[in-house]
Amino acid sequence: MDFDLDVFADWIVSIGPEAVFIGYNSHPDEVPLNEPSMEKTLDLIVALKNKGVRVATKELKKMGYWDLYPQKTAEKGVKK
Repeated sequence: MDFDLDVFADWIVSIGPEAVFIGYNSHPDEVPLNEPSMEKTLDLIVALKNKGVRVATKELKKMGYWDLYPQKTAEKGVKK
């Protein structure tokens, strides 16, 4: 579902997860959801990684993900 980036990232970090799995709806015909853009999803991944949260991706739409991810992480300075 769509989210407010700053609020959602802060909330996730505050609960101290061991890892966060991020993905898109794998059954859009059965469960309609208002999904965020790929760019917003990448911003969330970058924000969480920069706060030390382990992030795994699943069911991300392939459109642009692998092209945008290196650029987005370089822009935002993702810590490894």
